[in-house]
Amino acid sequence: DIHMDVAEAYGWGQKFLLGYGKHPPLSGWVAGVWFRIFPVTDWASYALAMATLGSSLVICWWLSLRVVDRRRAFFVVVMLAIYPIFNFKGFKYNPDLLQLVTLPLLVLAYLDAFEKRSVKSGIWLGLAGALALMTKYWALTMIGAIGLAALMHPDRMRFLRSPAPWVAIATFVVAMLPHLMWLMHVEFVPLTYAGA
Repeated sequence: DIHMDVAEAYGWGQKFLLGYGKHPPLSGWVAGVWFRIFPVTDWASYALAMATLGSSLVICWWLSLRVVDRRRAFFVVVMLAIYPIFNFKGFKYNPDLLQLVTLPLLVLAYLDAFEKRSVKSGIWLGLAGALALMTKYWALTMIGAIGLAALMHPDRMRFLRSPAPWVAIATFVVAMLPHLMWLMHVEFVPLTYAGA
């Protein structure tokens, strides 16, 4: 028997809606695409979880290479791989597991935008922020932390004078607009669920 979170994601993925009763829609969309490619079997649900974790480790590798050398980046990935959510708890696909992909991706996009300060990097940052928030709402804490890091950095004025942060904000708002309209239409039911 598969875990109830996996069954739930599978159920959500049957229709690509702008949101679901408990969480934003990205985990359901990913499951929907996955089970259109792979058969609806136990092994495919475990493979989805492992593919999610594998993607997360690759993104963490790229992220680590931004700040340390290859040897230390390898150590980072090994340390992550022995952390329980990456092995003992990583067998079940759910929004928490998907956040192991979207949150490091958001940090990677932020580092890229802060370094390059281009329109393209701003679009990438805005989309990464939207993906993270479409996985689980508490990604707002990470988005806030990135904003705070940008404001506290000694080179903040070069970043703020560039198009990157403003393009990122505009991209984020445009990407989130359909979901925000859905939230208003259903009277913020996922937030009510989280509050309960």
